[in-house]
Amino acid sequence: MVQKKVHKYYVDTEHSGERVDKYLALMLDGFSRSYVQKLIGQGDVTVGGECVSPHHRVYKGNEVTAHLPESRKQGVEPEDIPLDILHEDEDIIVLNKAAGIVVHPAHENYSHTLANALLNHTRELSTVGGELKPGIVHRLDKDTSGCMVVAKNDDAHRRLAAQFRDREVFKEYLALVEGVCTLDFGRVTASVGRHPAQRTKMSVQPETGREAESEYEVVKRFEGATLINVVMRSGRTHQIRVHMSHIGFPVVGDSQYGRGVRGMAAELGVGRQMLHSRLLGFKHPRTHEYVQFEAPLPEDMAKAIERLESASAG
Repeated sequence: MVQKKVHKYYVDTEHSGERVDKYLALMLDGFSRSYVQKLIGQGDVTVGGECVSPHHRVYKGNEVTAHLPESRKQGVEPEDIPLDILHEDEDIIVLNKAAGIVVHPAHENYSHTLANALLNHTRELSTVGGELKPGIVHRLDKDTSGCMVVAKNDDAHRRLAAQFRDREVFKEYLALVEGVCTLDFGRVTASVGRHPAQRTKMSVQPETGREAESEYEVVKRFEGATLINVVMRSGRTHQIRVHMSHIGFPVVGDSQYGRGVRGMAAELGVGRQMLHSRLLGFKHPRTHEYVQFEAPLPEDMAKAIERLESASAG
């Protein structure tokens, strides 16, 4: 008999009114919506103890339970992967995440992630996120570099997670975008949701998406490109990449929402999206004092900017 593991969730205000298949696909990170629908069809998902259909809507306070087959491989193994640590104390680790590394394992992919590297560094990591996300409070995309905070104990995790949820964390990114932004300052307020046809992508969805806001400021203009600071007032998946593409200034090197390695990226010799989490500020979970950390610019992005400056000077 196949052993099954129980995953139980209680719907919060933010997700109240969503379809149960969509809700569980968000909660069960690494599992697709189609897989969740299969679970529902097998009777492995209940809401308030009752089997439901995929289009059943869940509301605040509902208990949603999913029974998943035990994976043939459980947990995350330590791996000797270098970490760039900006700060560490008894409660948190602040990292400068390198581009090209996934934050944590997903379904059937358990190795070469930031979580593996963290377990090699210390076993003192929070367990709130589950065995596949030791210490992981929030994420950066695989090809985005920069500041991340990791929790070393459960209390720190919960306090940090509450700040992210309540939009009390300051997040500033540096982005190199295609095109010349004529406005010195701008604000993009556009709801972001799953793309209706391409499930691995997000898109602006005015009716069904979740509220999202990004503010940008021009740092420097070049011929055919602009360097901008972006402050995220919300934390949606791919938010900056979706918002900047939506207003006609996709991030250089973005393969999902821009021209990828063609065009400006090819001219600059870069092979990933030019997006960097430069500043991260929050209240320390133990002292409650505001702390802020800055991650230095990665070499590939610095060289791309130098090439643009040289071209502009020429």
